[in-house]
Amino acid sequence: MVNAIKSEHRDRQTKEGFGPLALTLIIICAVLFIVFCGWLSIRLNILGYNPKNSDSYVFTERSGPYYERLDSREKVIYKAVVSAAEQLLGRTEILETGLAESEFENVMLAIRYDEAALFYLDTFGCSAETSEKNSVVKLKYKTDGQTADKMTGELKAAAQELIGDLGNDLTDVEYILAIHDRLIASCEKADTKKQSKFVSSVYGAVVEKKADAAGYAFAMRYLLGSVGLQCAVVFGEAEGQSHAWNAVRAEGEFYYTDVYFDDPDSSTNPALPIHAFFMTSNGEAEAKALPGRALDPDSFSFESSGKYDYYSDKGYRVTKAESLKGIINNAVNETDKENRSFIEIAVPEDTDPNLLVETVISVIKTHNRDTVAFVSKLLPEARVFSTGRDGYYTIQLFR
Repeated sequence: MVNAIKSEHRDRQTKEGFGPLALTLIIICAVLFIVFCGWLSIRLNILGYNPKNSDSYVFTERSGPYYERLDSREKVIYKAVVSAAEQLLGRTEILETGLAESEFENVMLAIRYDEAALFYLDTFGCSAETSEKNSVVKLKYKTDGQTADKMTGELKAAAQELIGDLGNDLTDVEYILAIHDRLIASCEKADTKKQSKFVSSVYGAVVEKKADAAGYAFAMRYLLGSVGLQCAVVFGEAEGQSHAWNAVRAEGEFYYTDVYFDDPDSSTNPALPIHAFFMTSNGEAEAKALPGRALDPDSFSFESSGKYDYYSDKGYRVTKAESLKGIINNAVNETDKENRSFIEIAVPEDTDPNLLVETVISVIKTHNRDTVAFVSKLLPEARVFSTGRDGYYTIQLFR
């Protein structure tokens, strides 16, 4: 009888459903599960693990030297801020502990110089709010989200057009040289009085085609990175002013390259590239040849034993006076073949200027050419252009 009653009671429970208490417990558990899943999703996204961004953090390919020198905790913060900036979020929770001011500054500096593609992020305007329990970084942008998306698309298209038909079979040096020359041909130095807010960014150099030294440097990092070459932005002073240039890696060795200084101020031929500051080493001789230039203590720097020299590689470096005429003659012959209107030569610093002028004039006369002066401060009467680096000259040729 007792068993029959219990069986009847179970059947009635099954038909009538769960009791109020059981149903309440089920609802509470479901809500808690949903809340937990939401929290977990947010945490993963904050730490840069959103599947949408998972391919962005293959650091062997994308990261720069400033990221690499961060400690493990700072790298987490870096990834969180970059993830938020890519999604144009206004803020991102970083850690469940306090955030030291030095950590925040290290991360912002690393993002500023490594993440050229985040040209729309104002790293100087970002701020951090921290307590013992958590820290929040507020992101500031130079434009609104819709405009930033549009500009990013414009940058990708312009960069692809600039790189264009380079192909996949070039050496590291050939890639760097081609992008160096193409950037100079397409971009001009910005007017100091009328400047875009993006003048110091890759967008200014590649899309707006007007940039300052930082803009040229960020463009090189972005463009060389897109073809798989390592390139860092370095910063410091040159000629008593703040300046930025690049460290590029070719055939396993780092060299300094300054595209801004290699883009001459010329109304006659603004697309004329020079190479006095192309892939220079960091040895004692280079330090003497580049007076007034100094890296900031926070900048990336390197020790290199690289031997590449553009002028020696092209056959344009004069080591003794008796070879001057032959080298100039060969250089002019090359312009005839390549339909170029200028030659470049490097001579010893103690070369007699009169000898240089006389030799240039005697050679170009045999080629039915003439020279014309532009922006020449050193030898205006000789119509020879000084690159701004002792012993390096560009000679403009006209038929």
